Amino acid sequence: MQNRKMKDNLSIKTISAPGNIVTQSNIVGNAGTGAFCVYNNERHAVGTKIKNEDGREYLCSQDGSWQVINEEGN
Repeated sequence: MQNRKMKDNLSIKTISAPGNIVTQSNIVGNAGTGAFCVYNNERHAVGTKIKNEDGREYLCSQDGSWQVINEEGN
């Protein structure tokens, strides 16, 4: 991880892979008390979506893993 602290603020994002943030919410919690997922060396709040160029989408789940929500592709 890139010089991050356990109490980083978390926000819900929509990310267009390979790491471009398209939208971002206000702060919804922090990594010291809330669940989060790691992508591109950053912590992301539960509810964050990653949209790959091939159409696949992933959602950050409560257990800290990325779950496939659309794997059909374009």
